[in-house]
Amino acid sequence: MKKSTAAISKSLYSLFDLPTIDLIDRVGAMVSQESQSHYTKKDYLRPSSRDSHSRSKKCVTSAARAKIVRWLYDIVDYFELERSTVAMAMSYADRFVSTPAGRTSRKDITSFQLICLACLFLSTKTIDTTHLDVDLLVKASIGCYDRQEILGAEKQVLEALNWRVCDVTSACLSNHLLGLLIKVVPMDSLTLESLVDFTKFQIELSVAEYDTSVLRRPSTVALAAVLNSMELLDFTSGEKGIFHRVVQSMGLSFSSRVRETSHLLNEVFDRQSEDMASRMSALDISYRSVDTSRTPLSLRTKKSALKCEPSPTCVDKAPLSLIRTSRRSTSAR
Repeated sequence: MKKSTAAISKSLYSLFDLPTIDLIDRVGAMVSQESQSHYTKKDYLRPSSRDSHSRSKKCVTSAARAKIVRWLYDIVDYFELERSTVAMAMSYADRFVSTPAGRTSRKDITSFQLICLACLFLSTKTIDTTHLDVDLLVKASIGCYDRQEILGAEKQVLEALNWRVCDVTSACLSNHLLGLLIKVVPMDSLTLESLVDFTKFQIELSVAEYDTSVLRRPSTVALAAVLNSMELLDFTSGEKGIFHRVVQSMGLSFSSRVRETSHLLNEVFDRQSEDMASRMSALDISYRSVDTSRTPLSLRTKKSALKCEPSPTCVDKAPLSLIRTSRRSTSAR
């Protein structure tokens, strides 16, 4: 394997260097795990007969959930953490609110956001190499939640999930599927980088979508994203056939559900691309006439697949530049 480039992390190259049999075993284990009852998620936004008369404007919606995901992406981007921590965090959060213990959080967006923030704190400890101090999350939430609330929510999540925090995510599965693809289909470094980038972009977008993140299995989303990337990069029918046979040998199928998910990811991609273009245009206009004394949030441009939006419950006032300075000062001690 060629040396790492800026487009592909060293850890991902290390994954690609694993023997084929190891990649197959890992994919098989993850597919088996995602079907286990304690790792599945319920359609918690679907109103039940018990909830139908008690729903209010404070209840969680798919749109509010998407805004929270964008907010979490902004936090990890600003602190230069792995973006995959957001996928893991939302997996924890979605599983939690699928349990009886999470029923209250389903009905109150402020409580749900606290759970998501606590799950981000937890996921940085389980999959990221950098630990994020809880006090920084307090500042990132603009004081909406104190450290005891975040730590208490983390404990509540862990107990509800019975400490099962080795979730299978579409991000992890897609990386392993890409590792298998490059074993059986030779490609140059530029094609590999494009393949990784487009697949990663789709996966990151899918986390904010309730349909792709909660209602579909990670393996379905991962496979659909890789297939879309192969289609975009004009892989030949022969190359696609080779990959199909490898995938089917592991028990995965190119079902109607996978094809449907491929179309859905394309729709999400098109919608987000148009939305980002219109926002960037509006942002460019607003920067020319903005009154900086009335604009509290000053963020650097980040390589974000999802444009940051204000949190649904916290006002958009976080002085994140001060938070970043605080983090560096703490690390220097």
